[in-house]
Formats: sequence, C-alpha cells, structure tokens
Amino acid sequence: MILNSLWYVLIGIVFTVYIVLDGYDLGVGILNRFLGKTDEERKRLYYSVGPFWDGNEVWLLTGGGALFAAFPVVYASVFSGFYTALILLLFFLILRIISLEFRNKLEHEKNRLFFDNIFMISSLLIVFILGVALGNIARGLELVGGKHYYGGFLGLLNPYSIFMGLFAVSVIIMHGSAYVMLKLENEVYKRAMIINKYFIFINVAMYLLNLLLTIIFVHERLSNYLENPILFVLLILPLVFLFLSYLANKSAKITSNFLMSSLFITSLMIIFGVGNYPYFLPSLDSSGGLDIYNSASTPATLRNMLIIVLLGLPIVVFYTVYIHRIFSGKIKEGENLY
Repeated sequence: MILNSLWYVLIGIVFTVYIVLDGYDLGVGILNRFLGKTDEERKRLYYSVGPFWDGNEVWLLTGGGALFAAFPVVYASVFSGFYTALILLLFFLILRIISLEFRNKLEHEKNRLFFDNIFMISSLLIVFILGVALGNIARGLELVGGKHYYGGFLGLLNPYSIFMGLFAVSVIIMHGSAYVMLKLENEVYKRAMIINKYFIFINVAMYLLNLLLTIIFVHERLSNYLENPILFVLLILPLVFLFLSYLANKSAKITSNFLMSSLFITSLMIIFGVGNYPYFLPSLDSSGGLDIYNSASTPATLRNMLIIVLLGLPIVVFYTVYIHRIFSGKIKEGENLY
C-alpha cells in the first residue's frame, strides 16, 4: 500500500516538473507575437528556449511511462477516453516543434512570421488542452463500470474544465513572462515585466474564482481537507507565492520572480494532488473511479519499477540542470545560440 502512495507522489512530482519546465517555453510561445515586435526580437525569443524545449518534454514522456508502468488501467482508460484530445495535443506539439526548428532557417520574413503565428497558436492550444484535462480529472468523469469513459471529446468541454483551461493559460503566460525577464534585455524585458505584473493580479483572481467554483461544483475534492483541516494551509500558499512574485517583479529581482512563479505552479499541483488522492480518475457516480489501488500493477512490478526509476531519474535531473547551466545568462543582441 505504501508503494501505491509513493508512486502517486512520484508521478505527481514528474508531471509538476514538466509543467514548470515546459511551462516557461510554452509561455514564451504564447507571448511570442506580443513580446517580439520585430523579427530580431522574436528570433531572440526562440533562442531563449531553443536549447531547452526538447529536454523539457522528456519529463512528459517520463510521466506517461511511469503511469503506464505503475497504473496501467489508468493509462488505458485515459488514452482511450481522451483519445481525440490526445491526438489534438500531439498535433499541436508537432506543429510547435516544426516552428521551433524551421522558423529561423527561412529566408523571407513573411514565412518566418507565418511560423511565429503557428508557434503562438499551438503553444496556446497545448496549454488549454492540458488545463481542460486537469479540470476533468478534478471534476470527475462518467466512467462505465467505474473504469472506462465513453463520453467523447465534447463531453470533456464542460464549464468547470473550460475555466481550468483558461486558468492554465493565465498561469503559463505569467510563468513565460517571468522566464523572458531572465533571458532577454531592453524592450522585450520591459514588455515581459509589465505582462508579468498584470498576470500576477489576474492569477490571484483566477485562483480565488477556482476555489469558489470547486466549492460549488466539485466539493468532493475538498474531502481530504475537511478530514485533515491542517491541510487548508496549503490553499494559502499560492497567494503567498503570488505576493512574493509581485514584490520580486517590483524590485526587478528576476531570479526570485521566476522562482516564485515556479513555486506557485508547484503549490497548485500539490493542492490538486492532495484533493484528488487516492484517485487518478474520479467517477461522477458512486463507483468511486480509478484510484491508486484498483488500477495499480502488482506489488512486485511497483517495487522493481521503483528501483529502475531511482536509477534513471537522476540522469534526467543531471541533464536538465547541466543544460540550463550551460546556457544560463541573458541573450545579447546579435547572439546566435540555437
């Protein structure tokens, strides 16, 4: 039973790291046309994420692999029930990759501008789809036999999940602008600072509205908090990190600002994970849904896979830290880093 909970936490950590890391380059993509007013400015925005985006997406693959190994029933149910959404997600991920890899290799600015628009739209839709998915996981689905979802793509577009998609976009815009402040200078930096400040306030409002909607429509996700009132302290953390992010923005402490943005995302994921525990995919009916017990692999598989993960994960962590260290610092005008 401990192994089941340990794997729940481990998978949560992997997906949180993915959102923090890939979140900033998705944010740069969404803000691409707003921060880069000239072709040269947009080129430097690409340079800021070029060395990192593929390594960041490794964490998504790692999370999917871990879910498949430890909780195959959840993996099967999600990939069959969310099939259309996942195909769309994959399609936009491919479009985004094409934009990242080919945009700066084109000679004509008109063609580069076309890929800038593709980069922006695909990044936006990726974040929105992921936010909608998290919203449905929190809300719960109509699972036949407590295991399988047959509602189709349109059934995922309910008011609560759509709001979660918009909230996700808001969070990632703030995170992406904080990253741009770390990497670029001059006018792009100033625009990013302004956008970051505005979206700190927007995310305060979005977070409070999310709490209200959860209380009204998805109160089941508060049961763990009601059983252990000390956990309500977790609900304050996002507001604390947003406040600290605002102070860091105001005093131009760009590293602290990005750190607070990352911790804000982390706190949201912790709140999400605690609220859903022990469910991966709650059901709207009395069946309960897919949890860490009825969807798990055998104890031997969980134990053996844990050993493999503990051996392999440090390599991924080392690579992530190493590549960010190699390409740390601001990108100067005229530099070609990617």
